[in-house]
Formats: sequence, C-alpha cells, structure tokens
Amino acid sequence: MSDSQRTFYSTLVEDGEIKANHRLAKKYRKELDDLGVFSYDRRGKIEWLVVKEKEILDTIISKKYPNGLNFQAAGRVGGILTSRDSKKGGNASKTFVMLRFMSKSSDDGFGFQCYDLTQKNGLVSLIIDESNTMLKGLVVIVENFDCFLSAEKFVDDADVVVYSNGRLGKKVITWLSQCDKIDRIVHMGDYDPVGLSEFIRIEDGSNHQTEFYFHPALDETIFRTYGKASLVSDSKNAKSLEKARTHSSSDEGFNATLDLILSTGLGLEQEFLLSL
Repeated sequence: MSDSQRTFYSTLVEDGEIKANHRLAKKYRKELDDLGVFSYDRRGKIEWLVVKEKEILDTIISKKYPNGLNFQAAGRVGGILTSRDSKKGGNASKTFVMLRFMSKSSDDGFGFQCYDLTQKNGLVSLIIDESNTMLKGLVVIVENFDCFLSAEKFVDDADVVVYSNGRLGKKVITWLSQCDKIDRIVHMGDYDPVGLSEFIRIEDGSNHQTEFYFHPALDETIFRTYGKASLVSDSKNAKSLEKARTHSSSDEGFNATLDLILSTGLGLEQEFLLSL
C-alpha cells in the first residue's frame, strides 16, 4: 500500500475521524463507506467522517498491514511484510543484464571467457553491481530481441551487445556509466519517438560518447511504405515526440530519424532492418 493510504488509516486510528473533503479521504474512503465504518457529522460547512465501527476498521487494517501500521521494512521483502505486495517495496535490490560478447576484449576484466561462452550459449547474463564494471570497447544497446541477436550485422566492430528489452533499466544505465573501459555506446532503437526518448535517457545518464544508430538505407520512401502512424500519434508517443523535438543533440542518427518522423508523421519499427 502507498504511504498516503497508510497515513489515512493512521489518522483514523489516532484521531477517530477525518474531514470528508480531505484529499486522503476522497481517495480512500469508499471501501470503508461500503462497510459502514463511518458515521457522518456535519460541523458548520464541513462534514466529518467519524469512526463508529472500530472493529471493522481494525480488521481491514490487519489485512492490509499484517505487521501493523507502524512497521517499516525496506526492499521487496519489506513490501511483502508491510503490505503483502513485494512491488510496494520498490525495485529489486539487484538486477541483471543480458549480453553478447562479440570480441575477447572483456575476457581479462571479467576473469572468464565471455566471448567463448557467447559462441557456445548464444548469450551471457550477469548480475551487475560496482564490482564487475569491466565492459570494454564499443558497446551496442539494442531495443528488440531479434535485432539483438543480429546486431553485429549492422555494427560490425561491436565488442559487446546489450539487450535493453525496450526500456533500459536505470540501474543498467548507471552500471554502464561506471564501466570506464567503454570507448563508445551505440543505441539501436526503434525509429520512433519512444526510441529517440530512450536514446536521450541513455545519453543523459552516461558519461560515454553515445550515438543513435541510423541505417544509411533508410529514407522517406521506406518510412512511408513500412511506417506506422500510431507509433507517433498515440498520446504516450506524442509526448515522447515533443521531448525529442525539444532535445538538442548533435548526433546525426538522432537528427536524421527525427526529421523522417516529422516529415512523414510515421514511425518505423527496428525489425525492418532485418529485411535489408
């Protein structure tokens, strides 16, 4: 449960009442209204919600907060202990990243044969933290899985390919920034406002030179033939487009993609590259 809901219930327990027009009451009162927890007392122009069924209120609180309203614990386990929901405890304490090592440049730093494992298994996954920031060389971040498996066809000098699974996690961006042996980052995303906004996140969050990958074959004809309007016109995508329009970048791939989106009103999914 949210901290604001906890505050609502704490107020009812401690004060026995709350103003009906209080922002927390407006948000959280319905369940208690339906169960007959309140009586209603008008004092002048203000209506108050007064707890009349304390046992019902206590039962609801015990179900929502099994260790009580005052119990606090951090992390995903804390989310379960405080409110039966791990997600209420925030993000997981650690995260992993999925990679393909295209050269042996990182082998010595990691202390195992990254390249050979990739050749044998197709990919390598790591739980990341500040102790294993040994990526080296040219790193390519790829938004979609099919292109992740073929990224070296497009960036042929890549040393490491990272799968972002759409939106790259903040922890991963921070980790990449801590990998001080990286020479350059190339972001391969969809040719749409969301892909551009993701590039902005990576560019802003990294201390490495970052480029947006633009295939030289792409042009207005391809966008008009294979592009999709909803990638630009949907409300969420429209907000991302505005973010991209107001972002100042000297990156040629970013600007070329933005120009095509603006001239056609269409976005192009990254997987189109696999047809070239």
